[in-house]
Amino acid sequence: MKAADISWKEILAFTAAGVALWIIAKPSGDKAEDKANSAADKLALSKKSQAAFSETFYVKLLKQEGYSKVDNYLIKIGETISMISNYCQSIYDSKGLFNDNEESLYSVFRIMKNLTVCSIVAKSFKAKFGVDMYSYLSDFLSSKEMTRLIEIINTKNYL
Repeated sequence: MKAADISWKEILAFTAAGVALWIIAKPSGDKAEDKANSAADKLALSKKSQAAFSETFYVKLLKQEGYSKVDNYLIKIGETISMISNYCQSIYDSKGLFNDNEESLYSVFRIMKNLTVCSIVAKSFKAKFGVDMYSYLSDFLSSKEMTRLIEIINTKNYL
């Protein structure tokens, strides 16, 4: 068979077969990666990280503390709705087409004053982008990166 005798359909078929083979045969991670996933899952189940990614955690807590509006609480701690929106946008923008900016993401979570603010951001993130923040982050962060993020979250107080 000469190169000139190969049709575009055959080239497409070979390409599709190659991609399918790569998807099937690609390494899905070694045992260390599986262990890291397990560690990340355990950290993700901590009460603090659940609170941070919960879209409703802040409601009960603020009501308990006597705040009728989120704005009043944010003003008290020196935050604004605009800042919450900026956090959401920064988190969203940390996912790149080819390269992600994990350091930018980590710095956003370091800046957030507490888990209540994280929860408010989670609610705003879902409203703004239509996806819950944890799912969005899990989609592009490796287990090692997610573990690092959750470690940052676990250093925060509830209020």
